[in-house]
Amino acid sequence: MNYERGMKMIRDIILKKAMEFDAEAVKEYNVEGKCGYTDLFVIMTCSSPTKIKALTEKIIFECKHSGNPVLGVEGVEEGEWCLLDFGDIIVNIMTEEKRALYKLEDIWENM
Repeated sequence: MNYERGMKMIRDIILKKAMEFDAEAVKEYNVEGKCGYTDLFVIMTCSSPTKIKALTEKIIFECKHSGNPVLGVEGVEEGEWCLLDFGDIIVNIMTEEKRALYKLEDIWENM
């Protein structure tokens, strides 16, 4: 599988699962050439820690079975902010409270 196809597959899985789990305010930021560690930054909100954990686990499962395993995962136990690192795609799944507190959009919208 070539690189672009793999990244598109990961992105498609992330967005499809976000819709299936009713994630809200899904935003994508193309930071290619602006950020030294990733090309695409995805932020979304889920209504509860339970939903965040379930969505995180489903994305990990689907990507692994498509031949695109996650490289790193943070925050699953707490369930308020999960970070999935696919290398050139970073996914943040957050509660509304954490998203309002950390305001990640402010960082990426001003790049």
